[in-house]
Amino acid sequence: MIAGDEIPPTVEGALIRTNPLKPAMAKLSITVQAESRVVRFQASVTNATSEVFRFDRIEKSCSCQDVKPTSGNVEPGEKIVFTIEQELSEFSHSQTPGGSFQLISNGLPDAMVSYDILLDSYLGFGARFVDLSKKQKENSVEFFIPIVLGEKQSNAAEESLTEPFVELVGFPSKFKLTTKMNWNRSGLDCKLDVPTQASDYPYVGKITLTTEYQSGLLTIPVSLSSGRAFQIHPLSLRFRRGEGDDNGWIAIAFLKCEASDAKPIVDVIDGPSSLRIGTKSLGGGIKKLEFHMKVPSSSTDPLPNRQARELSVRVRGAKLTQIFNLRFTTPTMRTLR
Repeated sequence: MIAGDEIPPTVEGALIRTNPLKPAMAKLSITVQAESRVVRFQASVTNATSEVFRFDRIEKSCSCQDVKPTSGNVEPGEKIVFTIEQELSEFSHSQTPGGSFQLISNGLPDAMVSYDILLDSYLGFGARFVDLSKKQKENSVEFFIPIVLGEKQSNAAEESLTEPFVELVGFPSKFKLTTKMNWNRSGLDCKLDVPTQASDYPYVGKITLTTEYQSGLLTIPVSLSSGRAFQIHPLSLRFRRGEGDDNGWIAIAFLKCEASDAKPIVDVIDGPSSLRIGTKSLGGGIKKLEFHMKVPSSSTDPLPNRQARELSVRVRGAKLTQIFNLRFTTPTMRTLR
């Protein structure tokens, strides 16, 4: 089972060892939540060979994918059903996002499952967050946000498309955001006017977008830094089940430092007792944060399914200490089975 009440669409395919398995979807009627931008579907794979097919792990084409199961045995003539979740924000300029994963047997790729998704009425941001850095002598910042257009929008005449309503939330009132939808470029041209007296960096908030094609709001975290402060992205964490860990969840974020050799200490000051954070340097002042959290086994530390909660994280550097309040959601228990 996967999250959501509706039965996900399924694509059928047959496993033939001499050729990669390529089930393809001409079109999926998909409903996605505006904030998560996740599509969910299943791939039913039949073993068309005369021998048992065994695979011990999978290799995904993108970190935006979540595929289950990751190992299994399939008898001749039998089938296995893969449940796939994919976040569309990785595909900023494509109306037909797709992906693939390889089935690995004894360390060698034995077959490949690949697919295409043709979107219809979907409209979503093509970025996980907006990370702005203000130059000291400039009072405005110009930037571009990619938009994922569905088939309905990409095939429409430009004059028939209405300008979306865009709003900047969480910033002081003296910050002014002006935007223009660039339908040909598939994105939003933005200009943020910064008041001259602004000094309390970083400023953190979100941009919301509403169109006639989307019920509810699309939201994307946004921050503005003077270049000296720490920054954490994304501000909203989405936990998934950890690979090879039957009793844990994991979420990924990124820490941006001014100096590439900075070694800040990151710790939790308010959050679930089982939460631990690992830090890995990616170079250029960017550090990967891995949030590991144990699944609660009792009611002493309950975590409601799919309910947004907040945790506070402290980043301590040589000359600067900052507190970040991060929102997080956990998978439903059905997702973890």
